[in-house]
Amino acid sequence: MSNELAKLDQVLIQGDLSTLSTEQKLGYYSRVCESLGLNPLTKPFAYIKLNSKEVLYATRDCTDQLRSIQKISMSIVSREVIEGIYVVTAKGRTLDGREDEATGAVNIDKLSGEMKANAFMKAETKAKRRLTLSICGLGFTDESEIESIPGAKIVDVPPPVKTIEEKQVETPKPANHTETEQEYLERTAEEQQENQIDVTDLIGKAPTKEDSDLYWKDKAGHKEFFEKYPTLELFRLDTGKYVFQPRGTYAATKKAS
Repeated sequence: MSNELAKLDQVLIQGDLSTLSTEQKLGYYSRVCESLGLNPLTKPFAYIKLNSKEVLYATRDCTDQLRSIQKISMSIVSREVIEGIYVVTAKGRTLDGREDEATGAVNIDKLSGEMKANAFMKAETKAKRRLTLSICGLGFTDESEIESIPGAKIVDVPPPVKTIEEKQVETPKPANHTETEQEYLERTAEEQQENQIDVTDLIGKAPTKEDSDLYWKDKAGHKEFFEKYPTLELFRLDTGKYVFQPRGTYAATKKAS
């Protein structure tokens, strides 16, 4: 069996994502979201190391979206305390008539005040989320259960980074291509990120003489200034002083007035 087939076997049969590369993990992540109709940008899943396997677990965004997509109605049918354990039972129903129940339980023994109130809400949250995953036929662990699982460890998977080889094979623009404003902003923003220019601390501050001269060098378009600071502009205060502000502040202020 080839290495790639062995990796596929671990994912599909054993449910272990640990041998996949970051790009492969994100590809798998996207396919899971697509199959369920979830928006991957809201991070409906995260990664966890459990029993020597790396798997996905469902976040709050996952269960919230699933309830909306599947039109699941639910209600709390019981709340009880059993030997110091607060147990909440939730019942749900889908539009096609399928019904299911699930419980959420937390230890409230020796708790009081706000901590006890939070435990009550946590039990209800657990019940609703476990019910959502169950009625949708999904076996994912919910994030509300993570802290109670011995040895569970959340895994951070960084976004993929383009390698030098990948950048070299990018499709070049035609020689007669005219760069749009959006393309220009995206390009300069990427260049700024690559050069690690942090502009967040500049907002509200006065520019240096060098930046001021650069801004007024081209009064019509301030092109060189925007190449250096694509997300900022110089804004004139009522005092006559210029300060850095997010790009578009002048236009928004002028429109509002």
